[in-house]
Amino acid sequence: IKFQLPRDAHVKLAIYNSLGQRIRTLIDKEQKAGVYTIRWDGKNDANVTVVSGIYLMKIEAGRFSDTRKLIFLK
Repeated sequence: IKFQLPRDAHVKLAIYNSLGQRIRTLIDKEQKAGVYTIRWDGKNDANVTVVSGIYLMKIEAGRFSDTRKLIFLK
């Protein structure tokens, strides 16, 4: 997952299942302006690999918010 911050901001990036339940928080911290890449290993917050399927990634940075579909295949 690649994203760019035009200015310093608090960034929260989380993965949700198709029911809208949060399964993993990848980032929840202040970050400096710049380009970032983060990899989701297909595991939930309990470090258990999730089943194959469609997931949602939501990123919030300052007033910006975006949601994207992800397909996870084992």
